[in-house]
Amino acid sequence: MEAPTAFFIDKKKAIVDITRTNRGGSLLYICTFMRKTALVVFTLALFPAAALAQTTRTGFDDGTVVDTDFKPRLIAANKLLIDPLIPKNLNQTINIAYNPLNYMWNTRKVPHLMPPAGHYEPGLDTSYNPNYVRIGGGNYTSKLGELYLANRANKKWAYNLAVMHLSADEKEEIRDFSTNKAFLSGSRFFDRSSIDMRFSYMRDMNRFFAKDTLYKEDKALLRKIGHNAGFNLNYDLKAMERKPGFKAGFMFNNFFNNLSQSETEFGALAGWDFVFPQIKTFGDVSVSNIKYRQNFTTVNNWFVDVTPRVKYFNSENGVEGTAGLNLTWSIRDTMKPVFYLNPYAYGEKKLEGLKMKVYGGIDGGLRKNSIRRFSELVPFTYDTVQVYNTYEQLKGFAGIKGRITENSQFNVEFGGNTMSDMPLAVVSADTIGALQLVYDEVSNLYFAGDVRFSIGENLRVSASGRINNYTTKNELKAWHMPTETYSVSAAYNLQNKFIFTLGVDGQGKRYARQIGGNNNLVMKGFADLNLRVDYRLKGVVRFWVQGSNLINQRYQVWYGYNSYRLNIMGGISASF
Repeated sequence: MEAPTAFFIDKKKAIVDITRTNRGGSLLYICTFMRKTALVVFTLALFPAAALAQTTRTGFDDGTVVDTDFKPRLIAANKLLIDPLIPKNLNQTINIAYNPLNYMWNTRKVPHLMPPAGHYEPGLDTSYNPNYVRIGGGNYTSKLGELYLANRANKKWAYNLAVMHLSADEKEEIRDFSTNKAFLSGSRFFDRSSIDMRFSYMRDMNRFFAKDTLYKEDKALLRKIGHNAGFNLNYDLKAMERKPGFKAGFMFNNFFNNLSQSETEFGALAGWDFVFPQIKTFGDVSVSNIKYRQNFTTVNNWFVDVTPRVKYFNSENGVEGTAGLNLTWSIRDTMKPVFYLNPYAYGEKKLEGLKMKVYGGIDGGLRKNSIRRFSELVPFTYDTVQVYNTYEQLKGFAGIKGRITENSQFNVEFGGNTMSDMPLAVVSADTIGALQLVYDEVSNLYFAGDVRFSIGENLRVSASGRINNYTTKNELKAWHMPTETYSVSAAYNLQNKFIFTLGVDGQGKRYARQIGGNNNLVMKGFADLNLRVDYRLKGVVRFWVQGSNLINQRYQVWYGYNSYRLNIMGGISASF
């Protein structure tokens, strides 16, 4: 059977996928579902062969990957990878990856930090070993330090440590920031099961510099410093023919900052997995609690998530489909429980004679918002923010993916969704230019595409883009949401000595409003040109230099917070 073609568009992130609410809330949202059925029919009619479901949602957050997708999907200020796969024997059937923050997209305007060449494109540059260290600095007194250590591959154990520090503190500048992360994880492998444990710690510091247009040093200017410590433990028993599978897990997170905001979150998960000829049934049941405090007020929210799935696959005709339900009970403080029910379906069909597949599906349901999640995703909020969960009434999508030639891959997708209580970032009416959240019902129709190809063995090229059409119910516009985003990059390996990477990341025009003020604040579009050069010295040591915003634009991702201009960083890295 041919290996399935890689997905390039993440469905969980391909739609305005911000987490889901029980504010005001009412019954089952069945009426809402019926109103949106037309969208499902239209979407599935585009690709009749694509009928059933997609990524499983468990409602279980391990604390290191935020399961809230707050749009817009902002262009990164730094793009840093510190998560190689845990080394393991190729014959090991348990596929466990160390994945603290896959690609960590920070929305603060700091230098673009690209991962070491080889970590994100192993087909182009494979000189990096699992262990590595990287240090560097830049023209804004930026400092970078990374360390990743892992044991040698074996069939029984995998453990590793990853730490990272990234900061900028230029003299007489107030746009200084600091980010620190540490992850310690380990896994124990058995015949068809594994135990995985992970500890994490993160600290982030930002200044509210929007109102200071001179960017002069001012130690009295307010800072926001957040800490989060997390723990995750999972047991996974893989299903085999006539032998059921089972998994169980526990997670805990403790977050606090210097603005008197705090949050604790814990949860437990259990899952099942049964495999039959051409049919597989699986699913998760999770119970979680989020308790947060701000402005001397405490909110306590319990969640129960159940996501049963049934999957059908037929390798002979290239058909694969999954169907199921997303069920959530949300209990907030002393309010009555609110129940949410959404259908889930995804299907794909191989096109005969072509290395392509058509696919499509529907999804929806409740997801969780919290102080901790918003502190990471909207860094310039202040000491009190509105927090409601967001309910995705329905989303539908359809597309085609595959290969045109052996050296090229593509994905084209069309879809849409409707979100109740979707958070939108607006500008507060205060003296520091902090951001606040407002909520509205937002619908979106989108078109997205991604293409990647290679020319020979040394050149890799990729391009992706997305066009959104947002409509709002009460707000004038979908604030801070871009109507188009795009990214183009190319990497070239010259005689296994030099690695050149050139890229452009951009967004179209966006709008913002100030509470009690201007309702038509314009944020112009931008194209951030970045370049990186690596020089390899004797295989395991290399020198690197990179530049971002090479055309020296002044643009904003968050209203009032101007980006750094031309930024240069360089350093040395080594693997061993």
